[in-house]
Amino acid sequence: MPCYQDADPAAKLVARHKIGVVQLVDTEFDSPTGYYYRESTHQCWNRVSGLPFKTFSTKDEAEAFAKTIRLPVVGQTVTLPSDGWKLTVVSVQKERTARTALNGTTAALGIYLRITIMMENTAKEAHTLGANRFQLTDSEGRKYDVYVYLPEVGSRINPSLAGTGEIWFDVPPNAEDVLLTSLGGFKVSLGNVASIR
Repeated sequence: MPCYQDADPAAKLVARHKIGVVQLVDTEFDSPTGYYYRESTHQCWNRVSGLPFKTFSTKDEAEAFAKTIRLPVVGQTVTLPSDGWKLTVVSVQKERTARTALNGTTAALGIYLRITIMMENTAKEAHTLGANRFQLTDSEGRKYDVYVYLPEVGSRINPSLAGTGEIWFDVPPNAEDVLLTSLGGFKVSLGNVASIR
C-alpha cells in the first residue's frame, strides 16, 4: 500500500467503521482523501470521506474498537433479510483445473477457488440468486468475476428451501485478504489464497 502524505502526529485517531471494514484514519475534516503514514505509530491507512466515523483519543482505544468488528468467515451464515436470503460459504478449495460444459477440463491461468455455498430462500416466493451477483476482491482492490458455476447457483429456489451450489474463480495464487461479495452488502472473508488448501 503506497503512503505518500504525512499525517499530523497530533491528530486524533478515527476508526472508519462499516461492516467488514475497519481502518484507522486522520480526523474527518483535517485531511483530504488519500493514503497517509503516521511516523509516531508506523501506521499506513486510507482516508475516505463520506462514511461513518467514530473518534478516539488514543490509538489503543481505536484498535480495541477495531478488534470488535469482524467479517463472517467460512461456515458462518449471513442473513440478508431485505433480499430474502441466508447464505453460508460451506467450503473453499483450490483447484488447478475446472470442468467444462462438454465434460472436458480447462487449466487455471492462476489458481481456481472452488467455493461451495448454501443458499436458503427466506422470502415468501421463489427467487433466484445468479452467479453473476458474486465477486471476489483482494487487498489490492482487484475484482474477480465468476469463471464457472454449478447448480443450484442461478436456479430458482422455493420459499423456506435451501440449495447448495459451486462458484469458481480464477485468481492469482498470491492474492491476499480475499473477500467473497454479493448483494445486500454480503461479505465473507476467505483469507489468503496461499493458505487455502
